[in-house]
Amino acid sequence: MSKKFKRREFLKFLFTSGIFLTGAGSISSLFSGCEKGGGINVERVYDFLEHLNEAEIITPRKEFVKRSSFTINGESKEVLFEHPDSSITFKDVAIQKNASLNFGISINEPAWEKVGDGVLFEIILTDKKSKKHNIYSRYIDPKNNPDDRKWFAESIDLKSFEKEKASITFTTSSGPKSNNAFDWAGWSQPKMNFIVRKRIRKSHHTNIILITLDTTRADHLSCYGYHRKTSPGLDKIAQNGMQFLNAISPSPWTLPAHASLFTSLFPSQHGAISKAGKTVSSGYPLTQSDVVLAKIVKNHGYKTAGFVGGPFLKSEFGFSQGFETYDDQWEGYDRRANKINSKVFNWIERNFSSPFFLFINYFDPHAPYDPPKSFNSPFKNSYRGEINFATFGPHQIKLGEINPLKETDKMRAIDLYDSEILFMDQQVAELFQRLEDYELLDDSLVIITADHGESFGENDIWGHGGLPIESQVRIPLLIHFPAQAKKPKVVAEQVQLTAIYSTILKTLNIPLPAFAVQKGFDINLLNAGKNEENTLPQYTFAERFFPKGNMRMLRSNNWKYLVRKSLKSEKKGTEWIFDLDNDPRELKNLIGLDKKRDNVIRSKYSNFIKKISSIQLEKIKSSSVSPKPLSPEMEEQLKALGYVK
Repeated sequence: MSKKFKRREFLKFLFTSGIFLTGAGSISSLFSGCEKGGGINVERVYDFLEHLNEAEIITPRKEFVKRSSFTINGESKEVLFEHPDSSITFKDVAIQKNASLNFGISINEPAWEKVGDGVLFEIILTDKKSKKHNIYSRYIDPKNNPDDRKWFAESIDLKSFEKEKASITFTTSSGPKSNNAFDWAGWSQPKMNFIVRKRIRKSHHTNIILITLDTTRADHLSCYGYHRKTSPGLDKIAQNGMQFLNAISPSPWTLPAHASLFTSLFPSQHGAISKAGKTVSSGYPLTQSDVVLAKIVKNHGYKTAGFVGGPFLKSEFGFSQGFETYDDQWEGYDRRANKINSKVFNWIERNFSSPFFLFINYFDPHAPYDPPKSFNSPFKNSYRGEINFATFGPHQIKLGEINPLKETDKMRAIDLYDSEILFMDQQVAELFQRLEDYELLDDSLVIITADHGESFGENDIWGHGGLPIESQVRIPLLIHFPAQAKKPKVVAEQVQLTAIYSTILKTLNIPLPAFAVQKGFDINLLNAGKNEENTLPQYTFAERFFPKGNMRMLRSNNWKYLVRKSLKSEKKGTEWIFDLDNDPRELKNLIGLDKKRDNVIRSKYSNFIKKISSIQLEKIKSSSVSPKPLSPEMEEQLKALGYVK
């Protein structure tokens, strides 16, 4: 009797009897947590999907084995797609103490109505003596058995093989009739999990963790009064720390705003400002300088690491300066907060005992508004419109490619945007839990803010990057103190994003660069408040450069002045004055109604411009500064995000 015939008979037996087998022990559960007394249990993961390119694959056709995703009963998961009859062998896998193999199996939903007769899923472990162990075997046939129309979650205890290096082989075999054309088999999220005991070495230094929530407007967080519970994790941080109700970004788009964060300079001072042409074809990077925040902190003995989710923070735009570790690589056009957290957690595990400066950029709320399909958000209401928000970008409206959204479309966009904020918030909460597990929160200053907001039709504006209106420049700012530092506080007066730079250096007792030591700019946000003099700026400022001109904003706590000028004209330009107390939506332009007031505000603006013009990291002249050309990969990313037409 042939080997193939024996396998078919075995499959037929499984099919008719409904038996499935699991080997090497029972189902186990993993957890990680902090144990007081100097130690912590840390969960580690070996992700087979991440090592697929190292595996030995035997398959009839190359496309039969690949990384993919399946949606089963509305739940989407990443899978190792393995069309039968195939085998995938991962060699020299180190099996640690208390390890378990966790995965799911299913046949992709579109195949349920096709011709097929099921799949046998098996896992073979080959130990160091070359002995083979069948540790898992299960046959499913969703076409003919309705009970198999689901994800099967499985976990195999590997205790019998711990402290070995083994080969692990995933195999799929077709059913007894060999009708395998539509046997679209997948192993969902196959991982080996194990626990490592880490010793906590207590220290008394202050760590800095700086987090930016890309494209997150303040008034869509529940801690800022939003009607939806979008940010329970951030709400808790706000309640126990410091919350600024009127934090203002110096620019309504990513690159210049982050450059200001890292230098305390405004866009026209640091030079990382411009887009070229009607759409982005290049950007001016942050120039190399010793005053960049990470460089200063590194030079004072701190480990430095950055983990970013958006394309304009890639190292080619100058943002990796001073970072010993700078992780800006991902598949696709961005990466979700959970993927960033995975990288961050691994870094923290290796570096928690040293003083560090950690920068994290979560990118999720940025368009396209496309929260994870497996994320069950309470805000994703039913929608019957025609917009595909998985590819939609507000730039399509700005460029005239589509009409302004109907009210139902707009509400759908907001539903999805809010869902992405909620997903990101959960990841921030997980980060704080990990910091608590490592006993780091009591010794860390954590600053959470955003680079800019997002407009949903306010002032007929969609998206961001255009005008410094409130929906784009008013951002969240929350601070978690080290344990002994401050009591919870809410600050209503306006503050500038640029003050984070001096706040961090002052917290670490690092001298400020000479340019930053001037009244109104050397702010320590930890001292901000009504009863403490000279702690907040009288005005906040923002600017946006266009190919043919610029728009600038000067803002007090009560009024706002905007002026738009052409680079080729000496005229005053177009002006707006808004009463923020009575007109927070900026609907009524007050220019010309009170000429005396207008002239006073213009004078304040002129004096402010003169003051900041005396300091520049690099002169902005087209003859001396060249825009950064985009790589083909970067251009593709920016096209998907709406920056390139």
